Amino acid sequence: MSLAQQDPPDLIFIKLMMPDLDGYEVCRRLKEMQGLKDIPIVLHSASPAKAKAPFAQLAGAAGYLEYPLDPKALLDTRDAALRGETYYPSLAEKSETES
Repeated sequence: MSLAQQDPPDLIFIKLMMPDLDGYEVCRRLKEMQGLKDIPIVLHSASPAKAKAPFAQLAGAAGYLEYPLDPKALLDTRDAALRGETYYPSLAEKSETES
């Protein structure tokens, strides 16, 4: 978080499962920081999107990617986030197959 304050990036990818704070908490804290709140954040994890993506949305994340990372989904999520949109490809794909 301090590195992001020193040199704000255009986009932040955060692993969901980390030793001290989880990705949700890091996302929430970054969204509260002056100068960082508008930077899009994408969370990623091996946990199924259907279970975790709603919590990513609540934390303020622009997207959630599930491992193994699909290169197209990664690029599409990045592009959407940089345009100021949210993008949750794993949820969209699951919804389409369930219909």
